[in-house]
Amino acid sequence: MASAIDVKAAKVNPSKFFKTPSEVATYPGLSLEDKIAILRQWETDARLMAVADEESMGGGENSHLGSVTQLLITLGDENKLPDADKKGTHSKLGG
Repeated sequence: MASAIDVKAAKVNPSKFFKTPSEVATYPGLSLEDKIAILRQWETDARLMAVADEESMGGGENSHLGSVTQLLITLGDENKLPDADKKGTHSKLGG
């Protein structure tokens, strides 16, 4: 069994507690809401990293953006459903 994590801290810095986004989805004891919140933060971090890379400010780290997005869809995040993009305009940061 996995050791307990600080869920509040994981929502702020997911990559400190998980090596990959899929670990979030399979972590025992996290509610669906916690998993989605953690993965949303990971997505935000990955998008910021992508912008930094475009501006030659990144360190070349793996952002995991594709897998984070796919997991959010799999977990039923309403912001990732097919009609979600019709709600407003989006930027590189996903908003």
